[in-house]
Amino acid sequence: MWITVDLVKNGNTIGTVKTGDLSYYAIGTNVINVHLTAGDDVWVQHQTNQGSNKIIAQGGGFTMFTGHLVQAD
Repeated sequence: MWITVDLVKNGNTIGTVKTGDLSYYAIGTNVINVHLTAGDDVWVQHQTNQGSNKIIAQGGGFTMFTGHLVQAD
């Protein structure tokens, strides 16, 4: 089973994470630095054509997203 998710800004993919194997404990990570302007939309989008149409937390798995303001314009 493979899970692929994209980080999307204003409809354009700016990063992708793909993880999976024969174990439920595979982990994928990515770090993305991007300039945002007031009004930009950012979201995580699951690619359902990459082996599975489900994201399942087996055994207490965690997903985390974080953001940091480096400098205000």
